[in-house]
Amino acid sequence: MLPLLLLLAAARGQTVSFLEPVNGSTFLEGSNVSVVFSASTACKTALYLDGDLVLSSDMQPGERSSVLLYPVSAGSKVLSLRTILPGSSGTTFESSEVMFLVIPDPSGGAKSTDKFVSDDREGLTTCQDPIAAASREDGGRWKNDWYFPNDCKLSRYRKEEVLSCFRHKTVLFAGDSLVRHLFVSLASTCLEDDSRNSSIIEHARDGDLLTLEDEAYSPEEIEEIRTKCSRKLRYMNHLFCEGKIKTSFNIGEGGRLLYYGMWRFIHRNLFLQEVYRMLDGPGAPSLIVLGVGNHELNAVRVAGTDAACPEECLCSAGFSSWFDTLRVIFEGDRYLRTIPIVFVLPSAQNEDLKPPDYAWQNNDLVLLFNERAKSIFSPSSNVRIFDTFWMTTMRMQDSVDSIHYGKATNAMLVQVLLNHACK
Repeated sequence: MLPLLLLLAAARGQTVSFLEPVNGSTFLEGSNVSVVFSASTACKTALYLDGDLVLSSDMQPGERSSVLLYPVSAGSKVLSLRTILPGSSGTTFESSEVMFLVIPDPSGGAKSTDKFVSDDREGLTTCQDPIAAASREDGGRWKNDWYFPNDCKLSRYRKEEVLSCFRHKTVLFAGDSLVRHLFVSLASTCLEDDSRNSSIIEHARDGDLLTLEDEAYSPEEIEEIRTKCSRKLRYMNHLFCEGKIKTSFNIGEGGRLLYYGMWRFIHRNLFLQEVYRMLDGPGAPSLIVLGVGNHELNAVRVAGTDAACPEECLCSAGFSSWFDTLRVIFEGDRYLRTIPIVFVLPSAQNEDLKPPDYAWQNNDLVLLFNERAKSIFSPSSNVRIFDTFWMTTMRMQDSVDSIHYGKATNAMLVQVLLNHACK
């Protein structure tokens, strides 16, 4: 991939203008196109790629806005910026555009041979995010290093199809709350129209799913966990709750979903040891969904401050050791190399809604983290990247806190996971 950076900024005589025109330039198919622009006065802006609206925004003087276009297919492209300036003497319109050429990648790029069928529910059948595609800064397009659905269409897996897929199989979900919510969403799919096991999933409030059942605990202990962790369980930031969030859920004929939780950066070695112990024991999983990315990012800071690390921080020995450890575990063992691993990366966040503990974190850092993480594993690795940053809305409209996804988005992500696991 060759990144293309187009800078748009205010120039004399024009509210928004291209500083670096790309007329006549040539780029490889699949390149990232990052567009950044600022306004000198209050205005409404709209960015179009080949006539299709990519982003519209109300801007204030000096405000910056950005959009990442992906993928860029082959052909001649026209990027247009249209500006509306309301004023006392009437409305003024400005526009500017550039043209550039995108040629096919000579290496052939990533090609999908996976089957798909049309879904009968609006949203999953298109490239558009069913939650808030219109507000996405990348236009709702999918980007995923391990799965490119043909024409962005997905197979729709319902309860019986999921139970059939995981017959006599174990799926291990290990990691933080983002991973746990995928576990809960998949379990909810398996419980569809089945009220007998509804106690396993508790709905504390809309968008807040909790898992409290565990075969290792007595009813009294489960009640204590429910009492002390009911509000904290989703964030996993209560010392009493950590280590007790370990759920085993039987599905269908010999199928099992496992969840093992961890969030604190200082416990990552213990976490990996526990995951490895599960892999080495009876009933080893046939699929692993792993991720502690947001909490790993929370620990990557400039020494002695609460500021986010610069790019070089993400290439440090301390940061790399986490992924190096994963690589040793999942690529070094002959048996483990045969198990598909899905690594869940950090998600996009709403800058206005983030909790105080994450106030310093920004989407640029998330993007750097994800790119660094994806560079660790070899192309032939059994570790697949589940890049939620590119799969969900930048504004996360169904989120209650801008860190965790709501039920609808998790259901969509589970369908993508099933398209990988059950194809």
